[in-house]
Amino acid sequence: MAYDPSTGIVTAPVSIDDVKAVVPAILTRTNSSTGQTETITSSNLGVLAGAIVGDTIPSTDGKGSWTVISRVPVNMWAKFKPVPCRRSGFIDTTIQLIGNVWNTGVSEPWWRNTTHKSGSVYINSTYGIGVNRAASLNSLFSGYSNWSYDRPSGGIAEPYRLLDFLQYNHKAPQPLGSISAPSSMILTDTEPWSIDVAMMKNQDDDDPINTRDYITAKDVAEALFGTAYFGFALIDKSNDSAAIWVTGTRYYGVGTNGGRLTRGHSYFVMPFFSSNPLPQDESVSNLNPGPTQPPLGTVFLSVPNIDMPTLTIAGGSVVRDDARFSVRGVLQNGILDVDAYIDAQDISVQGGTIKFDGGTYPEVIIYVCKAGTEVGIGNPDPNDVITSRTFTSIQVSSGSIVQIGGRTQRFTGINVDKCRMFVYAGNGSALDPTKSARCSGDAMVSSEPVIPQ
Repeated sequence: MAYDPSTGIVTAPVSIDDVKAVVPAILTRTNSSTGQTETITSSNLGVLAGAIVGDTIPSTDGKGSWTVISRVPVNMWAKFKPVPCRRSGFIDTTIQLIGNVWNTGVSEPWWRNTTHKSGSVYINSTYGIGVNRAASLNSLFSGYSNWSYDRPSGGIAEPYRLLDFLQYNHKAPQPLGSISAPSSMILTDTEPWSIDVAMMKNQDDDDPINTRDYITAKDVAEALFGTAYFGFALIDKSNDSAAIWVTGTRYYGVGTNGGRLTRGHSYFVMPFFSSNPLPQDESVSNLNPGPTQPPLGTVFLSVPNIDMPTLTIAGGSVVRDDARFSVRGVLQNGILDVDAYIDAQDISVQGGTIKFDGGTYPEVIIYVCKAGTEVGIGNPDPNDVITSRTFTSIQVSSGSIVQIGGRTQRFTGINVDKCRMFVYAGNGSALDPTKSARCSGDAMVSSEPVIPQ
């Protein structure tokens, strides 16, 4: 046999038994002549190459069709595998062989198939992999999906070819692994943070991985773009819009700064590829796209088979015309200590200074709510409120910082694992959105015991 289970690789000469060994498909039927249930391992190349569980397979003996009940699927990340060959006429792939291996130096290798069928529409794919594409980060996020294996359908247009399994590597890994990102952080305006994505290395002179039997992220993205840029976007869960994005200089090396995010908000971490680098104007403090817009015609691709983690910025901060408001808390064993501030100190930003006047706040409320509570303009839903505390007539002078309540506010009996805090500062119960401040933050769960006060 030319299939080596220890390596997962099929070598020449390739036989149908090799294919059955590496990607078996189990079929069952009720024999219409005998009434007996029959179960077999298929020897049909088309079934082995393209069928999925639940497919109905016609019989050749007229005694009832077969149903695929289980199978080991073809590894879509193998470079050499069955792919649709949608060109005019039959393609003799043997001309791309050097001895018993594929010549990776040919100009149009059969394994780098460049069309993908979605229903009756052909869209771009590569290496037999269908990818989802979008014209913007927001639209990519709203339709984010994993890549898929583009199986041949058989017949003259998309034939099943035994030789497609030559050098097939059943153990080939996907080119990107998991995302490593903090789930919750308390940030200052300048404190750095990082998000890491495990990515298969690309071709180096001393390690020509692209000439072997793997598909790298560079392979797929460059096949579509020519040049690809890897990056990630942080999507604000409160409005499903890209709050911040960054790309590296081709394939890797991306980073940004946590000071440009809003405390108390949660963000999906969405990796992507783009056909152009995407600079974001550093002077934009409100997180909206600045003068440096993504180049027209940018195409975005999802990153395959990676779940998007969530990064929550613990401790809330909101800026309005007269002051900046913030809240953060530490929860341990039912005791929640909350520090909330009204800060009328001027803030220096790139391109200028935000100046604050201070003022008098007739009513300031600290709400302690269930984890995940979301609010709009008004107060939290009473069903979500665990407890609250109200302060009246808080006066803040320009250039000063006032701690709400004059000290750390202690709440007891918070018998939950996590909670969310909200601070409302406004004109009584009206809480006019143009005249009030609302900031929120998830309490950090402390690993150290809280010392009772």
